[in-house]
Amino acid sequence: MLAMFDLDHFKALNDTQGHDAGDQLLQRIVRHVQQSMRDYDVVARLGGDEFVLIFEQCSCHIGVKNRLEQVMQGLDLSQEGVTITMGVVCYPAMGDSLAALLAKADELLYRGKGNGRNQMVLWEGVIS
Repeated sequence: MLAMFDLDHFKALNDTQGHDAGDQLLQRIVRHVQQSMRDYDVVARLGGDEFVLIFEQCSCHIGVKNRLEQVMQGLDLSQEGVTITMGVVCYPAMGDSLAALLAKADELLYRGKGNGRNQMVLWEGVIS
C-alpha cells in the first residue's frame, strides 16, 4: 500500500507563525510517523508538506484505514490549525510502476482536498 499525505492549511501556519514553526511541525510529524511504522515500511518527504508512506505486507482488503489511523493516532495538529488529507493506493498488480502509483495517490489526495480536506481517499485496482 502507498499513501501520500499533505498538510491542509500549512501555508497559513508558515505565514502567521513563521517558517521555524512550520519546520518544527514537519519534524514532529516525521518523528511521530516513523515511530508508528514498522522497521521495513518507508516514510519519505516529497517536498514542502507532502509525504509518502509505503507499507509492505499490508493488505488493502483488511484494515487499510485502521492501519493508517494507527500511524496517525496521537498526532494532534489542532493547536496548529492543520489537518491531513491523504490519497491511498493499493497495488495488487506487480506491474504497477512507482511513478503510476505516485500519480494515482496524488490524484486521490487532491480529490480529497477538493471535497473538503481532512480525509482519506482510498483507491484499489490496477493502475497500468
